[in-house]
Amino acid sequence: MPVRYHNQTYFNATLTTVAWFGAWRVTAQSHTIAFDTAPGEITLTEKQIWDGTKGWAGTSTHTFTIRVDPVLGYVVDANMTYEGERPVEKGKKVTGVELSNLLVRDMPTPWPREWRLDYTVFSRRDLPQGSYAGWANNNIAADLSDNGKLPLRNGGLVAFLDKEEAWGPVLTRKGNLEYSLQTCNVWQDQHNHAKLPKEPDADGVYRLKTDMRLAFLPPEINTYLYENTEWNTFEGKRRTLIRLGQVEDFEDQPLPLTTTVRGVATHKLPISTERAFSGTSSLKMKSHKPESRGHFLFLPQIPVRPHTAYRIEAQVWVEEGTRASITANLYEWTPHNHERFERIETNMVSESGSWQKIEADIPAQEWDPYTDLRFRVVGGGHAFFDDLHVRAIE
Repeated sequence: MPVRYHNQTYFNATLTTVAWFGAWRVTAQSHTIAFDTAPGEITLTEKQIWDGTKGWAGTSTHTFTIRVDPVLGYVVDANMTYEGERPVEKGKKVTGVELSNLLVRDMPTPWPREWRLDYTVFSRRDLPQGSYAGWANNNIAADLSDNGKLPLRNGGLVAFLDKEEAWGPVLTRKGNLEYSLQTCNVWQDQHNHAKLPKEPDADGVYRLKTDMRLAFLPPEINTYLYENTEWNTFEGKRRTLIRLGQVEDFEDQPLPLTTTVRGVATHKLPISTERAFSGTSSLKMKSHKPESRGHFLFLPQIPVRPHTAYRIEAQVWVEEGTRASITANLYEWTPHNHERFERIETNMVSESGSWQKIEADIPAQEWDPYTDLRFRVVGGGHAFFDDLHVRAIE
């Protein structure tokens, strides 16, 4: 069993069970949970009731039946309904609802031999049944995949798959709504949205109904999906991804967004051929304000295993008056929280004119936090980083 439950330690695929009306939380004045069983099945029922005291009155009822299918294995059949007034959040009428969120463990991890499920495919609304759209699962591609919300065909699917091997998770939905997807740029999880009906029924009540199914597709179907998908090539764009567990020498960077290789990144990691410790390329980073926390690699989060130490090594060359190092900060959940439990920093390079080695170890932890990586460059000039190596050590 994992030390703790969180996004990096769930067993496989997770599906949120409460719809989010306007906010990512339970907003109802009443929220109940009940379980029931039948031969070969377990059913979860979650009900929210808004009593009108905080903007609107309505009821949503979601049931999830977990069963074993003779072909597909474990299956979750979900039925989601709402009836009542149009929801209101912070005084504004809500036009849509996030029905559920599908997240899969280990898909975005940047550690080699740990990531899986190399592609995302979905039933785009303008494509005929049996044809799909998709992209390669690296975090920059995921970030650019939706550019808003992807139009999803009613009755269609979103699936995570390997080309031929693994049983990939798939989520389908149908109902009286207009569906769309939005991709998280950190976890690559899929936010499943739907627009509320524009007008209520004749009795003045808004009603929505959705049937969803979470299942796992055998390799043969994964292969079919792969062969019938229009792949997003992002017009040949490339971005720098720093690969962990190997010496990153930047020689083949930036990488095409069609790669299924995972790495850590930020919006701008410029490659330079002005200087290099090995080969012809390095990473060129400009100075920031001394009070800044540094150039933050935030895509994706970097999980740290319990009872495992890590080492950071790199070669650095700085311009006159510039100082540079790499920091790693351990934290529990979100990179947006400034609280850090432990701060690790390499030795700082300040002498210009030659390449110098920096190094630091992240000590083993009894639990499983995350770590961030930041390039710290101060002094007004630039620093060049080459042969960066972040890895687990004995």
